[in-house]
Amino acid sequence: MTVTWTATPSSAHLERQIITGMIVSDRVLRILGLSYKPQYMAAESSREIARWCLTYQEKYGKAPKSDIQILFEAHKRNGLSPESAQLIGQALSSLSQEFERAEFFNEQLAIDTAINYFRERALTLLRDDLTFHLEGGNLSAANASVAEFYAPAGHISLGFEPFSDMDGMRESFEDRSSLFSLPGTLGKMIGPFERECLVMVVGKYKGAKSFTCQYIAQQAFFSGLNVAWFDFELGERRLRRRFAQGLCAMPLKHLKNNQLLIPVWDCSLNQSGECYKPVRSCQITLLNDKKKPKFKDAPFGYKPCTSCKEGSTETWLEERPYSVLEWGTAWRKAQAVIGSVVGARIRIQSWPKFSAGVKDMKATLSSWRYLENFTPDLIVVDQPDDMFMEGHGDTRHKIDELWKHLAAIPQELHCCLVAPSQAGGKDAQERSRLRVSDVAEDSRKLGHVDMSIRIDQTETDTLAQRAIFSVGVGRDDEATGERVMALQALSLGQAVLDSKAL
Repeated sequence: MTVTWTATPSSAHLERQIITGMIVSDRVLRILGLSYKPQYMAAESSREIARWCLTYQEKYGKAPKSDIQILFEAHKRNGLSPESAQLIGQALSSLSQEFERAEFFNEQLAIDTAINYFRERALTLLRDDLTFHLEGGNLSAANASVAEFYAPAGHISLGFEPFSDMDGMRESFEDRSSLFSLPGTLGKMIGPFERECLVMVVGKYKGAKSFTCQYIAQQAFFSGLNVAWFDFELGERRLRRRFAQGLCAMPLKHLKNNQLLIPVWDCSLNQSGECYKPVRSCQITLLNDKKKPKFKDAPFGYKPCTSCKEGSTETWLEERPYSVLEWGTAWRKAQAVIGSVVGARIRIQSWPKFSAGVKDMKATLSSWRYLENFTPDLIVVDQPDDMFMEGHGDTRHKIDELWKHLAAIPQELHCCLVAPSQAGGKDAQERSRLRVSDVAEDSRKLGHVDMSIRIDQTETDTLAQRAIFSVGVGRDDEATGERVMALQALSLGQAVLDSKAL
């Protein structure tokens, strides 16, 4: 008996993702080819495209990628019915954005999705076969269907020869887990953000943790990655404005004293007047009795200097003209950026504090995936300690469980998850430099993260619009002691303008 399905909306979205993987990824096509049967696909167009991909792989040893269009045109000229040509043409056209983002394609998630879908279809076939035979009283045929049943398995392998498989050798040396890196010195210190990793951003109260997470999300988006943002703090309207502010680097309101001050690099020898080089930008001393004055009290005519690198890293402020951000400006900038990021998307879900938890996040991610064809490469959860926490016991144990569940999400979806945590305790708030264990509520959180990024900021740093970044917990648990100073302009939504090693 042969069962014919009609593709449902959910199966259509799943098959779309499976077909995309078979077209753009050598690895996905190779692994799925071991389990695939045409009857696993509900849509005729999916079966036809899968057949083309597998035939192409058998001949050329790789996925067709952009050649899929050539295959389509060839089959149109050689017997493909007009109805099938129209359906397949529509399917390939709808996949155009995925082709453009092929380098960021989530291969492991596509494989897991396909194998689960194939298993579901195999069981559905078996069920319908058994129903048909049992209702007809044909026990022998029913037993034969059970005996012949084959459940697709993701771990099927035919083995490999390490010294004669050039493609396999090359792939084994490729870093498939790296997604993107932050620019500049800060990015070099932190290293690449990777799939299947949980990253914690630790800072003091009002220590720019959310702005830093937004900076990370924005850099991922600019790198062509899909970003999911779950908010438990700001609300939809404030989030829209905050993201527009970060994109345009413009203030949302008129600033104090109608003055925009931007931090810039300077030299300690320039500030103290101890530099006598002719390249020095000015001959005016900034410090008064070795103390740095406020910007409004600075000597007239003083200019910061970066002509050489002999003095220690110092900063100063410069006044700049500004305009308050308006929605039209934000919209035009957003459209320009969307046109340059090759199909990357940011989706945001905002909940009131303590009204939603991990289950709600997972349900939302599933909905986005199946209904919106959106699968994130990076997930940001802002502020996880304000999430609804299930279970019993005191808050500390609930928070520990929450971070365990957060750590599972990037492993399940083969993405990266970034979440902030406040530095805990009054002594941590007053300390000039945070310790590794300085996290709110329960330091066991650190046992669940792959990396923690610390933000140190004294009162002087805050006034100077700068912060000190370091890596607390690293992937290899090796504390390098590296520290990086970053210039900030939070009034413009900018957590990092530039960075230098200390």
